[in-house]
Amino acid sequence: MKWTIIIWRWLSSRTYRGALDEYRRTRTQLRRQRDLIADEGATAILADLARLRLAIASGEAPVVVGAAREELRTHAYSWLEDPRHNRLKDYTEMALTAIVVVMVLRTFFAQPMQVPTASMQPTLFGVTITNLLAQPDGAIPPWWRQVWEHALYGRSYYHLVARAAGKFVKVEPPQPVPSWLGWLPGLREQRFQIGPEWYSVRLPGLELPNPFGLPPEYVFLYLAGLNPDHVYQPGDDLVKLAITTGDHVLIDRFSINFHRPQRGEIVVFRAQDISKLHDNEYYLKRLVALDGDTVQIGDDRHLRINGVRLDSATPHFDEVYSFRGPPVDGEYSGHINDRTAQRLRMKRGFLAPLFPNGSTVRHVGAGQIMVMGDNTVSSYDSRAFGELSESAILGRLLAVYWPLTPRFGFSVN
Repeated sequence: MKWTIIIWRWLSSRTYRGALDEYRRTRTQLRRQRDLIADEGATAILADLARLRLAIASGEAPVVVGAAREELRTHAYSWLEDPRHNRLKDYTEMALTAIVVVMVLRTFFAQPMQVPTASMQPTLFGVTITNLLAQPDGAIPPWWRQVWEHALYGRSYYHLVARAAGKFVKVEPPQPVPSWLGWLPGLREQRFQIGPEWYSVRLPGLELPNPFGLPPEYVFLYLAGLNPDHVYQPGDDLVKLAITTGDHVLIDRFSINFHRPQRGEIVVFRAQDISKLHDNEYYLKRLVALDGDTVQIGDDRHLRINGVRLDSATPHFDEVYSFRGPPVDGEYSGHINDRTAQRLRMKRGFLAPLFPNGSTVRHVGAGQIMVMGDNTVSSYDSRAFGELSESAILGRLLAVYWPLTPRFGFSVN
């Protein structure tokens, strides 16, 4: 019966629960600070602890338990340091500890990264553009839907309407935002003139798709579908775009120290020394060749490593070689050399200058590797910049953690 009363009072009385918390907290502090206080203080606190424990265990009325608790508090913290007076210190220590743990995890185990380009599509997505002007039902959603889509899918909408009649006049290169928003990392402002009016749009620091090598100031306008010969009228849509951020991934930096990367795995490498890639510190590509290998890219869009043709039965390349039709940007199309790229009306030497045709053989030197993107039609990779040092590899792909798309989750590479 006594335990029934105790349990009921503990469930129904905040005083009982607070007294029990006080008992445990004071007992812990006494143990921690016992060597810092006099014996008479420790004796008095132990006596108060015993009285409070007895009051709780005996099922005394809440008023009695509350009085025993207050007596304990009065005596205990005349000798002990009350931890609640040092919450700022405790919270600071907790925050610093959390920061150290995160830095250790990031440095040695799993580093977050945003996929910077579309070179790995459709395995991993970089920035993707949807021109709503080209869609019959391409309406801009209401603000609450935009907030929802940005949170879940990383999608942002851009809509500009002509304020006066006129044709395209000129455009300025993207510039860092000069306003108070300039502290946001990578935020840029793109300005252009239509007729007598200037228009501007603020873009995040994302690398927009540029498959034709356009000057930076024209990339956004090209993607927006702006027609330089069209005379726009007031109220006409100039820009109506949806820009979706690239996949955010976790990179396994731990196992790389014990397990050498294998052909076909998606690896992250340092790219500071590669021309055209210096704007981003790290890139992702699929590892296709290791030191000592010979590499060819056949006119049939299949790699040949050491004379052996890779196909859909090769581990890690099953989807890369799952194509059935001609090469398409953003879809699995195998690997194309420069001769095939010229058939797609690309300039000679633009995509694969180191592999002009199917008979070209390239040797990978000691301690070097070659990497290629899954989006072979739009990937700046070892076909252009050649071999990398194996020491440039930072880690291998572990998981996609945002946005919430079918690619979300751990990777099977």
